[in-house]
Amino acid sequence: MKEILRKICIDYSDEHENFELNLESIHEKIMTNSIDFSAIKHKDIYQNNKKRHIVWFEKKCIEEITTKYLKKRIDKELDIKYPNRKTIMSRLFEVTEVLGKFSDFTIFKFDFKDFFNSLSSKTIFEKYIRNTKLYRYEIDLLYSLFESYDRCYAGIATSNALVEIISREFDKKIESEFYNDGLLFYSRFVDDGILIFNQNITEEIIREKIKKICLVIFDGHKTEFNDGKTKYISLSKESFEKFSYLGYSFTYNEQKKQFIYGISESKLDKYNKKFNRIVELYKEDNDIELLRERYLFLCSRVVFYNNFNSHSSDYSKWDVIGICDSYLELRPFLKLGNRIDIVTHSFLKAGFNKTCFTQLGKCPYFIGSIKKQHIEHNNNILLNRMYHNKSIVFHPHIGWTTEYLVRKIEKIAKQEIFYNISYRELVKKYCSLISD
Repeated sequence: MKEILRKICIDYSDEHENFELNLESIHEKIMTNSIDFSAIKHKDIYQNNKKRHIVWFEKKCIEEITTKYLKKRIDKELDIKYPNRKTIMSRLFEVTEVLGKFSDFTIFKFDFKDFFNSLSSKTIFEKYIRNTKLYRYEIDLLYSLFESYDRCYAGIATSNALVEIISREFDKKIESEFYNDGLLFYSRFVDDGILIFNQNITEEIIREKIKKICLVIFDGHKTEFNDGKTKYISLSKESFEKFSYLGYSFTYNEQKKQFIYGISESKLDKYNKKFNRIVELYKEDNDIELLRERYLFLCSRVVFYNNFNSHSSDYSKWDVIGICDSYLELRPFLKLGNRIDIVTHSFLKAGFNKTCFTQLGKCPYFIGSIKKQHIEHNNNILLNRMYHNKSIVFHPHIGWTTEYLVRKIEKIAKQEIFYNISYRELVKKYCSLISD
């Protein structure tokens, strides 16, 4: 128990600099159920013009650490395995690449409306958690938490665990119910699901079966389909509507019997906004090298090693971000012009160029023109960076050396670094300089 809490405290201290944590004091408060969850605040946020109700913690509070600890304990005791987006998409691409060889197939994509807020934390607690082997004080803390917050609100760490507990029961029912219907592939990533069959099955049958499963699994909750995001594709019905799943887009070409892949419209819009933002910043600071660093950071696979030179921690992990990593399944198709959709290919080839021309009337030196012969040999173009998996690795032995990182910082900050600083702090310094 203490080891789990210790690691959480280390991570929390890293996230909130200069916040002193007393492990023994926190441990004592958890053991004696002396946690006041009133520090949790309610908040409405807007994403894609949609209102979402979440809860959040005031910064630097023990209550947030406690919910993170409780989530870890639930994960361990109930052996919760969270869906992995990369694994899901790798398997999905393997399936879609062979679907054209089948005489028939059906694809059904669904989405749950406001999934987290639709689920009752109290109901899940009573059915799946109360009688587990968690310690008595942990059960009491969870009961107290869920008495105050009866929904699986995003923002409370335990909500992720509760959502997966009930969702894996749903997954088992889905796979069992459709086993004899030629189910080739099924995946659910949080609230987003997809089924692929090797034969025709009507939309009505699929919907009816899933509805019956929902009535059993989500009894006592308010779960319902988001009809606006439901897609049905059938080869025999000649229904080939484009659909997106986990940020990728899929369009079936009936003549060539193959899928055309891309990045979903909402994600392309997100990246275009990021391009616009860094160009707007350039118009303010007129620093071309800072623009270059910001652009390359956006258009790279960025790898962080979260423990190097940290004296407070004896465990570590790798974190990877960036468009090149998020859409790595597109890499084998990037040089095949007919396998990437036109909008995505145009964005990867000249999205940033178009942003620069629109806002500046020209392109910066590191991008140059969008002529074919220039694009093919410019590894700063996003299309080529993704194809070659260009990476920024923050590790002094296998990535950017300390000396190289220092030179980068000095070039951006336009000043020398005269004091001793750890590699970890150098990474933070670099990221703070290129952030907006």
